[in-house]
Amino acid sequence: MALLINDLQEVSDLKVSDVQILGHSLGSHVAGYAGEKLKGQVGRITGLDPAGPYFEGLPAAAKLDKTDAVFVDAIHSDAKHLIPDLGFGLYETSGHLDFYPNGGYDQPGCDEQRWTSIITEGLIEGVRRLVACNHQRAVDFYMDSINTQHIPGVAYQCSDFESFESGKCIECGDNGDKCAVIGEKAQLSQKYEKTTQDTRFFMTTTDKKPFFKYEFEIQVKLPVETPHSSDNHGTLMVTLHGDNDEQITLNDKDQIFHLGQTYTFIAKFDYNFGEVKKVTFKWHRTLGGIIKQKMWIESIRVIPLSSDNIQDKQKHLQEIKAFCNTSPDTGIENEKDVDFSTLCK
Repeated sequence: MALLINDLQEVSDLKVSDVQILGHSLGSHVAGYAGEKLKGQVGRITGLDPAGPYFEGLPAAAKLDKTDAVFVDAIHSDAKHLIPDLGFGLYETSGHLDFYPNGGYDQPGCDEQRWTSIITEGLIEGVRRLVACNHQRAVDFYMDSINTQHIPGVAYQCSDFESFESGKCIECGDNGDKCAVIGEKAQLSQKYEKTTQDTRFFMTTTDKKPFFKYEFEIQVKLPVETPHSSDNHGTLMVTLHGDNDEQITLNDKDQIFHLGQTYTFIAKFDYNFGEVKKVTFKWHRTLGGIIKQKMWIESIRVIPLSSDNIQDKQKHLQEIKAFCNTSPDTGIENEKDVDFSTLCK
């Protein structure tokens, strides 16, 4: 590959700094070898789930790393060990930006697609999905980032996926360096070129195309005290109102909600709401009983995670909305819609 690029330079006006090499699995490391031969002057190398078996733990020179190109990004989608987990990817960082959708393994939808892909995508592609659906997802994510450019797939720097899911890593930082857009537009984050630290960026996706939707962090705060103090079992639903309206269930499984706690959810919506003007809240009681029960909600905070302004801290802060309950002493009955339209002071 390095020889081919050199030949193209001799017969055309091609600049090696304008070249991007994409490699999947073992091809990621092959791309790295080509970049090394070209003295790291390749403009960009993208590793799509760089292979893990026989590469994990090896020195940087033996695999794709950030010195192989001016800008190196990688998407990790099957970052488990080959034995015993049958993982084909690599959890170690490989570039300036390393993305770990859904934690970097166990991709949503793969369990179902393994058995349907032979019918829907043909024998060859179906067998590939059957054996290595998670491994192939990195390619799917990159292609989808091209086809759905109106929805940026924003990932956030975090120590691990569990911390991201719990809402501990939702800020882009003062200069926007703690979040990045996955896929084709990762090149917009080339301010990371000079980084020397290993950084991991986490995000969630859907289980099928389009993989990227408009993401929001929803924080539901319960008051410390209520007229009838009690915990609640159930599921929560919210409807965001803006340029569009859409309802979503925040927790698919029954959950207990304790007074004085704030509960954080990552929610995906099909629509861009623009400015969120109000939130409609409803809850479904999953634990039966003859005694009617109410739920007390103090406030609902809505934080856009895939906004166009995500890397502009001041503009992003203006998009964050906290809506307070104007009748906190009455409680919310099961299956009743209640609007939160008053901004908290």
